Amino acid sequence: MKPGVYKVSDLPTDLVRSLELKSDYALFDQARGGSYHFFEVELLKRIKSERQLIEIIRSPVHGHFLVLDGEVQIASADEHQYHGTFARESLAFLQARNSKPAYTAMVFGGGDGCLAREMLQTNKFGSIEIIDWDKDVLRLFSDGEMAEVFNTKDVFTSDVVKVYSEDFRDYRFEDLGDTVDILYFDLTDEAVDDPAWAGQMVDLLTYFIADQRQELVLAVQLGSRFCHTPTANFELLLKALNEKFRDQNIALTHKEICFYIPSYSTYWALGFVGISYA
Repeated sequence: MKPGVYKVSDLPTDLVRSLELKSDYALFDQARGGSYHFFEVELLKRIKSERQLIEIIRSPVHGHFLVLDGEVQIASADEHQYHGTFARESLAFLQARNSKPAYTAMVFGGGDGCLAREMLQTNKFGSIEIIDWDKDVLRLFSDGEMAEVFNTKDVFTSDVVKVYSEDFRDYRFEDLGDTVDILYFDLTDEAVDDPAWAGQMVDLLTYFIADQRQELVLAVQLGSRFCHTPTANFELLLKALNEKFRDQNIALTHKEICFYIPSYSTYWALGFVGISYA
């Protein structure tokens, strides 16, 4: 049985009875350690966008959820812990390497605006660009109930933030020149758990590291839903960077932070990699 939002009437009768499910819908969520659990939820919205199935649900325990293709992305009860840590710890790592009055950042994914919300609260970012491929996600968090619940409406009206609704493989990175201080990857689990960081990720890093020789910081989430622990994923990322750019004579500094997220019922990790040239 795949994780996702199910109509209770479509579930096996024995399962419904054993779990005492009484609502119309239930979220089946598989934790990173392999365990699974059900939440009784209210289905607020279901949208089939050009890219994915978007579901907005609400539970008495964890509040509003954003679910993409059956996978939980964020919950209003605790997303601020994750996004706040992501913004503050990456900023501290960046400031220790390069002290500036204001920094320029690019966020790949992050269409919910929650990470950008936390970044704006630091007052240390003069420019934040969000590149997310789903217009419907951006629309949900820029206006309406989700914007109110997650306090993201101001993100999309800020003069500091620019939003591009496109696949970042189509984004014109050359327009930025050498002004980027930090790259955030706030992506789905499927992208996070790809240990090779293949395809478009490699193309992106090649542009900044090999073509522009840009000294910068990578800030990434490190998933463990599939076959790797967060630490193992971080080690794979560092190895891949060293192998891919061995001819560039780069030096890497790094830091990893691990913490527990109740709505995911698991530990999650964030990794920061500073790239400079020897």
